[in-house]
Amino acid sequence: MEMKRGQSRPLIKIRQLLIKNPLKSFQQKDGKEVMYIRHKIVRKGTTRNIVQRKDNDMRLENLKQLKNDMQSKGWTICSFLFHYKRIEYIVLVKRFVGTEKRVSQYALVKLHFMKKDNLLDDFPVEANINGLIADPRTLREYFGIEYTENLGDILQQFTEILGRVIPTNMPNNISEIEKNAMVHSLSRSDSEDPNKIYCNKVRRNPDGRQRSEFNSDKTKLLRPSLFRNFCNDKSISFCYYADKSMENDDATIMHNFSK
Repeated sequence: MEMKRGQSRPLIKIRQLLIKNPLKSFQQKDGKEVMYIRHKIVRKGTTRNIVQRKDNDMRLENLKQLKNDMQSKGWTICSFLFHYKRIEYIVLVKRFVGTEKRVSQYALVKLHFMKKDNLLDDFPVEANINGLIADPRTLREYFGIEYTENLGDILQQFTEILGRVIPTNMPNNISEIEKNAMVHSLSRSDSEDPNKIYCNKVRRNPDGRQRSEFNSDKTKLLRPSLFRNFCNDKSISFCYYADKSMENDDATIMHNFSK
């Protein structure tokens, strides 16, 4: 196998050496030490080992600041827009909380790429400051990247383009379609019907249980004024229904709860 300039070992050899040690450095011909990480991911029932180069330039370094900002403000999810090859994507950024479990131990957050004109065309992928944790073929197929001999350079350029639009703080203003995408995702994370978006009442959870962080974020998005009335009491959950006729205003919900 032909090696690229400055590379001391072909990638297949690096992958083999990473089987026992998932984090290992290798020396290039120019003497520079380069760190590689092996991620084990499961997609469509198949387990695959993905090799990711740990670069010093940290192309998605904004993800770390964004995650910290989300955590400090008490959010599990946020969004931003990404344009690539004339297609606009809504990108959801999700922290690993509750039922949202980390697969790779080196993952920082989970991203969901959704085509703006078809939110059901969803590509979930874990990520860290070095890039997306996915095999090149999967990335190429979803984002319409043609196969070329310099595919590694193309994917690197893609990651750099993505890194330039990742915010360091949660956006103050979001579009209606971004809000809908987040609410849909939060409902699924909370094992609820995504069509349940109409709040009818609040209830106190039995047995000392607390409301989920997903239920909190959903209410911050859909009913912010109602949420402010109960934000400090985590024993109270907000109940949603798919039937719009069942929706109640804040005053009615608070009156019924006080009975």
